[in-house]
Amino acid sequence: MKKNSTNEMRMVDLGFPTYDLDELKMGLSDWHSFELNVKLNNVAYEIKFSDVLAFKFGHYSDSPLRNDRIYEVKNSTWLDEQVELAINQGYIEFKKLKIDLNHYKVYFNGDNEVLEILCNKNVIVSSSHLG
Repeated sequence: MKKNSTNEMRMVDLGFPTYDLDELKMGLSDWHSFELNVKLNNVAYEIKFSDVLAFKFGHYSDSPLRNDRIYEVKNSTWLDEQVELAINQGYIEFKKLKIDLNHYKVYFNGDNEVLEILCNKNVIVSSSHLG
């Protein structure tokens, strides 16, 4: 069931920087959790995204308002398509989770890269000062 929607982006603050990073690492920590580790000015941030439905990473071709910020995509066509696909494959829990899922676009200005992730709205961020 395809619905007509327009993706609207609004800037959000999830509590970690995305600009001029000293280091960036990311990956799956288990089958439904994604971790992002960034370092900036002797501060290390560990970001945990849970209930991950899908993600993609690459160079961006769109033009966000700012290329060093995080956006929440409202009325996300990609989220709708991925939830429908998961339900059709028998993962009925995503039907229940859909109201708690967000589509985030995390722009990193250093190399014009973007992480798009469909995950739980509750993103966990911790930070520590390095030596």
